[in-house]
Amino acid sequence: MGAKPSVKLTTDAPSTAEKGQKVVTSEPLEVDGLALMEELLQQARYPVDSLKGHVLKSCDVQENGPDDFTVKVILDGKKLDRYKSGRGDGMDRIDHWMRVVADRKNRRIQQTSFVDLQGCWVDEVEQARSKGGYGCTELVGSPMRVEFHIIQADGSRQTDEEAAALLDTILTDALTNMEKRKAKVMAEQDSLQGDGQKSVISEPLDEHIDFDSFWEKFLDMVKNPPNAPAKVKVTDVSKEEFLSEIVVPDSKTTMTTKVKHNKAAGEVITETLQDGERVSGSTVLLHRNPLRVETWGVDSEGKRLAGRGTARGLQEYVDTVLAKKSHHRSWFR
Repeated sequence: MGAKPSVKLTTDAPSTAEKGQKVVTSEPLEVDGLALMEELLQQARYPVDSLKGHVLKSCDVQENGPDDFTVKVILDGKKLDRYKSGRGDGMDRIDHWMRVVADRKNRRIQQTSFVDLQGCWVDEVEQARSKGGYGCTELVGSPMRVEFHIIQADGSRQTDEEAAALLDTILTDALTNMEKRKAKVMAEQDSLQGDGQKSVISEPLDEHIDFDSFWEKFLDMVKNPPNAPAKVKVTDVSKEEFLSEIVVPDSKTTMTTKVKHNKAAGEVITETLQDGERVSGSTVLLHRNPLRVETWGVDSEGKRLAGRGTARGLQEYVDTVLAKKSHHRSWFR
């Protein structure tokens, strides 16, 4: 897949957007500004990485108006306890609670947190309430650069290494996604099976890959998941079934996934157990003519999942399967 883009950032640099002010600024980027802004907003709507996805309880998006939304991410306290990352009493944790306002005309995104950036336990919200302040990202100039600054509660402006580290994470993730993305994956779509259910579905893939190649690469990824926290042990049960097992570091929790696959039907069915207890499942269908991937998840209570979290997972798989084998392309001039 190649290395992630490395973006050179300069701290305490003079701002192009706000004369006389300081910002963290990137080197010139050879990328479409509107596309980058859209990717940044998509990230803001679902700020949950693959590891936190295992302990996610909810990611709620409240639409306040056009390009104005509030995102609240809550991690499941009982699951955190199982991973030895909880408080020990099953208390849920607010991982992220942010209002995001975008100005597409001026290519500006402002984010305001309701609690401390490190999050808080649900019963400690009042103590953790943010005292004000916000972060601001702007796409400026031609060639385009990204400028970023933080306004603290006391009105002071932060453009130091700490601010640069925040921008580096956000920008690197966005550019990485844009570089490897050849086909989009869409959440909450009508199932191609015509059963009235909702699924996550990809755009047609025929111009990028054929059925056999996708099937082979996809199964290989199921056996070796992206961003797995430890080495995966795979045991073949039969020609159309295998088990993958991983021991999560620190917690010593064992995650076992049972995988059944039928190439003729283009179907992969998984069931994941944590220390023997069923926690999730999924179905993946690879359709022909046109070649499209459809999936949905099932939580521990049997609820069908076809939202942003499921879409993000499939997008990562599709991006990786379709990734070029050639060397890394630079975004920089």
